[in-house]
Amino acid sequence: MEKILPGKYVEISYDLFEVAPDGTENLVHSVTEDEPERFIFGVTKGMILPLERALDGLEQGRGFDVPVNAGEGFPYNSDDVAELSKSIFMVDGKFDAETIREGAYIPMMTADGYRITGKVKKVTADHVVMDFNHPLVGKDLR
Repeated sequence: MEKILPGKYVEISYDLFEVAPDGTENLVHSVTEDEPERFIFGVTKGMILPLERALDGLEQGRGFDVPVNAGEGFPYNSDDVAELSKSIFMVDGKFDAETIREGAYIPMMTADGYRITGKVKKVTADHVVMDFNHPLVGKDLR
C-alpha cells in the first residue's frame, strides 16, 4: 500500500467539527469522496499542522481522526483586520445598519476579484472594522 509522503498527490474526504467547551461537536464543513480535497503533500500551503502530522506516512485508504486544539488550528493574523470607510457599504446613498452590524458576516470582494467573507467587528461614525481571519480561528476542532 502506498503511503502519504512529501511530494505525493493526495485526495482526502473528511468531516470537520467544531468542538464546544462542553465537548459537544458541531459539523461545520464536509468534503465528500465525490469532490475530495486535492493537494501535494508537504508542498501545498495552508494545511494546519495537526492534520499534516496525522497524514504523514498514513497508508492509502486508511481513516484518520485529528483533534486540533485552538492554538494549533487556524492562525490569527492581525493584518487580516481592516478599518474600512463606511462609504464602501453605502447602497443608494444609505448605510444599511441592519445588515452591517457588529457580529454580522458580510460577503465582500478583494481588489483581485476574489470573494471573501468578513466579520463586522465594530461600526463607528465613519468606519467599519472588518475581520477577514478564518471563522474557526481560536476554536477547538476535530
